[in-house]
Amino acid sequence: MRLYKTQAHRLHHHSKIERVMIIKTNRCCISTLQQADIENAVRLFTDESVRRYLGGTLSVQAAVEKLNSWSNSKNDLYLTVSLLENGGFVGIISVTAYHDGEYKELSYLFLSEYWGMGLAFESIKETLDYLKTNTDLTTLVAETQSKNQASCKLLERLGFCLAYNVIRFGDNQSIYRINLI
Repeated sequence: MRLYKTQAHRLHHHSKIERVMIIKTNRCCISTLQQADIENAVRLFTDESVRRYLGGTLSVQAAVEKLNSWSNSKNDLYLTVSLLENGGFVGIISVTAYHDGEYKELSYLFLSEYWGMGLAFESIKETLDYLKTNTDLTTLVAETQSKNQASCKLLERLGFCLAYNVIRFGDNQSIYRINLI
């Protein structure tokens, strides 16, 4: 099921993003990150399982500061994923400037209690479909630690192809790429 309530987004490197966006999947609602989401989203940064391949946990204060900056971002897209049935917070999907300055990067964080249920695949797939239809993006990249096999497999299931590996943040990183056209 798709329901897009939005204005067209242009996501060039220097583009601004409209703040109204809702995507509905069979089980999830995906909407732009708002201040009201921050209290639930803090768990993404304080949970050791979620942060295992992301440099470790953050303090609550550091997590709130990061989420505040995300919710106020004008050039990047931060989306909250919640359950349709009860509104329960599931995770965040983002589309932000990549290290190289040329591409946008797809990233995601999901609470560990929702791992293995297909919610990440479902919500990211619909987000990719939305981006294909409603933005001028032609290519996205995604970077994950090569040791994070679950994330690597998810990206491959979504249609991303491994482009190359680099050493960054002291670990081997796999850089994936997907064409949106």
